[in-house]
Amino acid sequence: MNKYWIVTLLLACAVLFFSHKEASAQFQGLEINQTSGFGVKAGFTAYQISSSLGSETESSDLRLGWTIGVFGHIPLTDAISFQPELLFAQKGGSGSEAGFNGEIILNYIDVPLLVRYTFPIDAAVLPSVTGGPVVGFLAGATGKASGNGNSSSTDISDAYKSVNFGLSLGVGLQLDRFNLDYRYEFGLANISDLDLPSDVGNVDFSQKNRGFTVSLGYRF
Repeated sequence: MNKYWIVTLLLACAVLFFSHKEASAQFQGLEINQTSGFGVKAGFTAYQISSSLGSETESSDLRLGWTIGVFGHIPLTDAISFQPELLFAQKGGSGSEAGFNGEIILNYIDVPLLVRYTFPIDAAVLPSVTGGPVVGFLAGATGKASGNGNSSSTDISDAYKSVNFGLSLGVGLQLDRFNLDYRYEFGLANISDLDLPSDVGNVDFSQKNRGFTVSLGYRF
């Protein structure tokens, strides 16, 4: 396991663990939407893979998956908070052609480092917006194919890079300690670790994973 992988996960866990204790001492007396703490969340994902070969770009169909994890909530002002997260998230893409169906399942350990702005309105349900970078560590990749009564599953982890980077933007609704979030992640890095055959020539090939997540969280 890459040492940077381990260090980043340990740092993320430390931020989540200490956010409740440290932030609560610094931000006593804020409204309920900005009290410090940590929480759990789960939801579903819908991602696709965009592949570029030279000037040609093609995107797969969306593949549905799931996500689960924990998050911290550290108030910075009455309306702005820092929200680090540690998530397991399924990404990838799917497609079909001539009676055959295929999908690529990419499992990631994601570390989003988000800033949340909660609109200070007098209402039971508070809207918010979030944004920030996401670092993903590949936990496994599987290629599946089916058709004509046959199916297969293959480990394709060697075809993808171990680290991915993205930008997450989203909106949310908060009711007391519950948060409903919708986010879209823009893949910024080439996730492919494939070498093109020599007869293809000097043509750039890259793949990026992008998609959206809908999740429900509860903050303790």
